[in-house]
Amino acid sequence: MSTLVWSVTADFDRDTTYEFDLTPYITAPAGGLNVSRGLNDAGQYVISTLSMGLNNEDGTFTPENTSSAIYGQMRPGTPVKVVATHDSTEYTLWSGYIHHFATAWSAGTVPTCTATCYDIAKYLQDYPVNVTVSAARDTDGALVAIMDAMGLTSDDRNFDDGIQALTYHWARSQSALEAMADAVRCEMGGFLYVAGDGRIRFESRNSRLGVTPDQTWGDGTSIFPQAEAYILSEDDLISEVSVVASAFSTGPADIEIYRFPRGADSRGGADSISIAQGKFYEFGVDYGSPASEITTPVATTDYTANAAIDGSSTDRTADLTVSVTNHGAGAQVKLTNGFAGTIYVTKFRLRGLPITIATQPLIFTANKSLVGAKSDMGVELRVPFNTDTQAVRDYAYSTLRTYRYPYPTLIQKYSAGRPDATEDTDRKNALLSLEIGDLIYYKNTGITTSASMVDDWWYVESITHTIPPDFAGRSFDTQVTLVPSYLYRNLDICAYDLFTRSDASGDLGSSISGDTWADDTGFDIVGNAAVPNATSLQTPVIDLTEEDAVVEVTVSGIAA
Repeated sequence: MSTLVWSVTADFDRDTTYEFDLTPYITAPAGGLNVSRGLNDAGQYVISTLSMGLNNEDGTFTPENTSSAIYGQMRPGTPVKVVATHDSTEYTLWSGYIHHFATAWSAGTVPTCTATCYDIAKYLQDYPVNVTVSAARDTDGALVAIMDAMGLTSDDRNFDDGIQALTYHWARSQSALEAMADAVRCEMGGFLYVAGDGRIRFESRNSRLGVTPDQTWGDGTSIFPQAEAYILSEDDLISEVSVVASAFSTGPADIEIYRFPRGADSRGGADSISIAQGKFYEFGVDYGSPASEITTPVATTDYTANAAIDGSSTDRTADLTVSVTNHGAGAQVKLTNGFAGTIYVTKFRLRGLPITIATQPLIFTANKSLVGAKSDMGVELRVPFNTDTQAVRDYAYSTLRTYRYPYPTLIQKYSAGRPDATEDTDRKNALLSLEIGDLIYYKNTGITTSASMVDDWWYVESITHTIPPDFAGRSFDTQVTLVPSYLYRNLDICAYDLFTRSDASGDLGSSISGDTWADDTGFDIVGNAAVPNATSLQTPVIDLTEEDAVVEVTVSGIAA
């Protein structure tokens, strides 16, 4: 059996060196390690977790123990990582942060400490972010802007170059994780998750159109599961897809987008902002809709100050300093008093270039009922920053035509340490190197006694590693969830036609996907259908410039 060495380390002093070795403490009866990473049933990334039981017999994990090597450093947020070394190769299975410690004592038993850990996505979920408006970001550019606003660096990410240009992009007091999810949805097929090394990974929509599998399992290999389940569910079927995109318009520049609702100039009463000598007044502003090109406030034109609360005394506008930080759909305003006494702000407003979001969004709906179904099963997909109307329409049709057929989810359970030396080595290498989003070619057509009879390419959607205490036998168990790779289609060469245009003779014209038909003189358009006008064979074509394709045609009754 091949040698496998585990290492669980933590950076209690936060110097980035992971100098504290937790491995000797992961012993019975405290429990082992459980790593859970992946997507939920809706295909959304779930914050990954690491749970570990630590033996606290020597009091190392007792927070008030002044003799502990980590006394004063046992704080939530401590970085931690799990590394396995096998065949001289290091595999980082998980990186993240300890969220909470639970140290427990019970008479007659060994004291233990349970640590529950989350990946960096937990911080994204809890961090409200503001990102200014831009009309020059693509998908990964939007993700970078969100991370920059959090203070994260390029070391925290691994991004593909996004394919989709965003009409506008901003975020205002929104969870960073939600803001990133909005941007990824606009990629229309992109994928966001946290990799085993702890970095945020973004895959563009075409990254999932691979032609070379990352690993090959099943027939002809030693990588077979101990158990697997082939799951088909009606919940996964879709017969109507609506893609909702925003409709934007911009107004003229330098128009008023906000006015402070108090002030002597607008209401005629003594209701102004009082600022004492050497003090400042700071507040947040919501525009109601996003705005760009905020005009630098001009004294008297945009703000005034006075020595009297009702504005009837000496003008002190020159003693007021104004700073504005634009946050896209809002701003942070700071008013500072530079006068040797109290002043009263009697007027404040902001001007800029507003971006209006139409109350009625653009909605593209594709539907085709399932034969025998009691009703259509629909889904609504939102792409808030994308107004590429043709691409949005393509996304609706591509999604419908993919998900109106039942597709399997394959759940496999592996034991890495079965006692067969060569197979043990290969299996461990395969499972330790596994990453979410890996493309697996798996074939099981009957060589084993319990064959699933599958022969296809699959994407990894979730991974769970269970590692026993004391790392017994240097083994571990892994559960893998796989979905077919054909769920990811090439949106950029999607062609379709419903012939919903005027009747025509000897010409099918241009499809609703914008592609032009060729070799079509033997067909007419009659009543929203392509109809042959002769008995001689002719095949109208739309050239997709690709050899691999899926074609679906709805055919009405064919006469003799």
